[in-house]
Amino acid sequence: MIRHLPYMVINDFLPLDLRDRLWLHTLAHEGAFVDTEVYAEAEARSATDIRRSLHCPDGLGALKKLFKCSIEARTDDILSALGIMTFSPSKMELQLSAHGHLGFYRPHVDTIRASIRQPSDRIVTIVYYLHSRPKRFTGGELAIFPLGGGAPVVVEPIDNRLIAFPSFARHEVRTVQCEDPSDFSQFRFSVNCWIHRTR
Repeated sequence: MIRHLPYMVINDFLPLDLRDRLWLHTLAHEGAFVDTEVYAEAEARSATDIRRSLHCPDGLGALKKLFKCSIEARTDDILSALGIMTFSPSKMELQLSAHGHLGFYRPHVDTIRASIRQPSDRIVTIVYYLHSRPKRFTGGELAIFPLGGGAPVVVEPIDNRLIAFPSFARHEVRTVQCEDPSDFSQFRFSVNCWIHRTR
């Protein structure tokens, strides 16, 4: 039996001034982006057969608080849409990420790292998309797989769009193709957010 998991899409999520500030911040930190590792058996390692992406350890900088407030203002709506009972989040992780030419992330769930390294669990995964206008890449869709197998729900990465889904949902980032692989501004950018609940 195929069971599609609930998800929520919010277009035009951030006010345009905040979106534009986040875009300028991302481009200004090009040199800070590093390869993203995956976690297996409580250890971080490079695994380019599983994931090919970059992230910025500097994060959102001065924009972090504003972005978190934007998420917090919609958290109850998101939990309701996902069929999750309201709770007080114990933690919110944020990661500024980039998928360049031929970047991808094979099917995975987001709960493993939290169960190994944290005293809380990731309950909700949120992805906020950011890219050049006009968009200069193809691909990079988020595919969310149903329980029991079957065709996934596929969501296109569109600038200033947010998608939320349960962290236990199996999902992937499909391969990105940039018009100019050397142009950082053409990459598929996202702010990945995980809402935790204390065990």
